Amino acid sequence: MSLSSNSKARSWSRVAIALWIPTVAVLIWMARDRPLPDPQAQAGDTREGVGLLPDETEFVRRRMRENLVALHRILDAAAKDDMRTVALVATHAGNLPMLGQQYPSLRGIIPPPWTQLGRMVHTELGNLARAARRGMPVEELPEHLARVTSGCVSCHNTYRIAPEDPERRARAARRRR
Repeated sequence: MSLSSNSKARSWSRVAIALWIPTVAVLIWMARDRPLPDPQAQAGDTREGVGLLPDETEFVRRRMRENLVALHRILDAAAKDDMRTVALVATHAGNLPMLGQQYPSLRGIIPPPWTQLGRMVHTELGNLARAARRGMPVEELPEHLARVTSGCVSCHNTYRIAPEDPERRARAARRRR
C-alpha cells in the first residue's frame, strides 16, 4: 500500500467517524422522550396504557374484583328471585367512593374518560337498586345489568394498566419526605 493510499484510508476513516458520532447523538436525542416499550403489552393491543404504582395497581384490581363479585351476587340473588338482596348489593356497590376519592394518588393519573365510565357504572348500579326496591320483575334485570356492564366493557376495551412511570415514583418519594 502506498503512502497516498494509506493517507486516503485514514481520511475516509476520519470522515466515517465524524459522520457516525453526530448520527448517534441525533438518534439518542430523538429517543430521549420516548417511553420504554411496555413488556406487558400484547402485540396489536391498542388500548391506552395507564401507568400505576404497584400499590395503586393492587388497589384498582381489588376494586375491579369487588365489582365482579357484586355482579355475581346480583345475578345469584336474581336467580333466587330475591330482589331485596339485588337492591342491597347494587346500592352498596354503587355507593363505593370513586377511585380517586378513595385513593388520592390516582387523581390526575386515571384519565377523565375512565372516571366518567366509572361514574356511569355507579349511576347504573343506583338505578338498578332503585328499580329492585320498587319491585322490578326479574325479567328486567338483564337490561339493567347490560347498562352497568357497558361501562366496564368500554373501560376494559379502552384502557389497560401499564408499568409505572419511573419519574412518577421519584416524584412520589420526594413528596413523602
